[in-house]
This record gives sequence, C-alpha cells and structure tokens, in this order.
Amino acid sequence: MSDIIGICDKYEQIDNRIKVIHKENEGVSIARNIGIDLAKGKYIWFVDSDDRIVPNIIGELLDKADNSKLDVLGFCFKIEEESGELRAYNIRAEEEGVILNGKDFICKVDMPHGPWAAILRRQYLIEKGLNFIEGIIHEDIDYTMRTYCLADRIMFISKVAYYYFQRGGGTMKSSQSPRRASDFLTVSDSLYNFAKVNLVPDTPSYARLIDEVNFAFSQSFGYTQHFLNTVYKGVFLLSYTY
Repeated sequence: MSDIIGICDKYEQIDNRIKVIHKENEGVSIARNIGIDLAKGKYIWFVDSDDRIVPNIIGELLDKADNSKLDVLGFCFKIEEESGELRAYNIRAEEEGVILNGKDFICKVDMPHGPWAAILRRQYLIEKGLNFIEGIIHEDIDYTMRTYCLADRIMFISKVAYYYFQRGGGTMKSSQSPRRASDFLTVSDSLYNFAKVNLVPDTPSYARLIDEVNFAFSQSFGYTQHFLNTVYKGVFLLSYTY
C-alpha cells in the first residue's frame, strides 16, 4: 500500500492535473462523493482501482460528450477474468449514438449498474444533487438509475472503453449477510421515493424504475431468507447435538 501511495504522490508532483487525497477508508461512496466535490474537470469518470480503461480512449469520449453537449455518455465494456481472459458484456440498446432524455434512455438502453460505464458532466451532478448514498453497499443501483433518469441529454455508444476486472471474492461476490438485506432495502426505498417525486405513474419510465425497486426488494428478501435459514439451521444443529 505504501508503494501505491508513493506512486500517486509522485505523479501529483509531476502533473498538476492530478490531485491525491489521503483519507481513511470509509467506503467507496464517501470517496466518490469527495471526488465530485473536489474535481476541477468538466466530466467525471468513476474508475475502480482494480479495473483499467482502454488506452487513449479519454479524448475520444470527451470529444463525443462535449460536441453533443451531453450530461451523460454511456459506453460498452469488457469483463476481465482473473485468468486474463476478456469477454464482451452485451448491453441491450434500442438507440445508439442518439441523444435522448433520461426518461426515454432508461427504457431504451439497459445499462449496467456500475457507474464506471459512463462519463458524467460534473456540473450536472452538482445541479441535481446527485451523490452516492453513504455507508451501504449496492449503492450503484440507486445512483446510476437516478443519474441516467434525470439527464436532459444522454447518449449510448457501442464503443468499448472499459475493462471491468471480475475477481472471485470481491465486494459483490462476498458472503451473504443481514447487511446486504438491509442495504438492498435502503436502495429499494430510495428508488421508490425518487420515482414518486420525479416520474409520472403509468408511464414507461415509471414502470422501469419500479422494476429496479422490485429487483432491490427481491434481493433484500432473498438475503434475509438465506440468513434466517442459516441461523435456524444452526439452532437446529445445536439443539440436536445437545
């Protein structure tokens, strides 16, 4: 870890565009929110530390986003396995290379929940108050849906710009727990309240948001059931052994 910090500090001294923040690890949401607050550039790209971007792709993405005056530009990515194998992730898209409003976009493009699959105009995020819910996991589901939905100008292009590293024991693959059930419920509540305030019932965009609400709620229920089954099985075994 000290080597990584040293490398970051070195590049900060070399390039004044780089800003290094030394902070105790309090979770990815807090780190990203700090990044939104302190960033100086026009667009933001959330890149996870174990992932990588396609070389020389940033200029191409920025030109597309800037020339089209976009709030959000979404793109394709590939999944990188621990073996080094790369495989494509297919994003269902009815529209490609077309500027849409957010409500139409979430119905026509099935973007992944990862916020790294798009670059986002910083001023748009600030004006809409788009921050990550802090202190939970699965925050990406809530954040990406709200961010895409509120955009006035958003586009998807079928250009691979990102390599997502999929490890066997990462945050999203770790053991099931009561916390997961609680956090999924937080996400479900947040998206439901967002839909009630920002969308019109009986419209395609409202139905799309409710699909995500139902997904998060079903995941919460599934993790709760798994936990209870594990606990009661343990109680039964203890009683039987005794």
